[in-house]
Amino acid sequence: MKKKFNKIILFLLIFSSLGYSSNDGITEMYEFMGIQTGVSSVNIKAESGSDILAPSIGFKYGQQTSQWRTAIYYNFAQNSDDKFHSVVAQIDYGVLTEAFANAPFKPYIGFSIGIMQHSSDDGSNSDFIYGVDTGVNYVLNNNIDIDLGFQHMLTSSKLKSLDGMNNLSVSLHYYFD
Repeated sequence: MKKKFNKIILFLLIFSSLGYSSNDGITEMYEFMGIQTGVSSVNIKAESGSDILAPSIGFKYGQQTSQWRTAIYYNFAQNSDDKFHSVVAQIDYGVLTEAFANAPFKPYIGFSIGIMQHSSDDGSNSDFIYGVDTGVNYVLNNNIDIDLGFQHMLTSSKLKSLDGMNNLSVSLHYYFD
């Protein structure tokens, strides 16, 4: 299991840097770190129509240009005996950038891929997750922004206990000079 996890982490690190591999006129790239909190709604397969609501906390590292953002993050959510750990790589594209050029709000859409582990009294299993995300950044100043995001994630068939997960999160990002 540890070898599989290490390979997936390496893959996610490589994946998160792919958004900037082409020469697409990028003049400035900004590194950032952030913390996030929110709530995860996890659909349990065994209990049709049953969702677990779990508060979550996490941290992320990423790079951003005027239109693209890649990030890798770790998230932990827990509700009673159910624990969820996830490591996800996310690529986002700024939409309506011309319309919001002079506004502090920056909407985005993107996709994510990662790994999630679910553990409970019934045991533990983990595998790939993938999905889409959307949200809006609010730029406070040159070094700090606040992000409100929503993510809809699906699980692979090997993650036996879960169908999918929705995350609503608020993140605080600090940009390095």
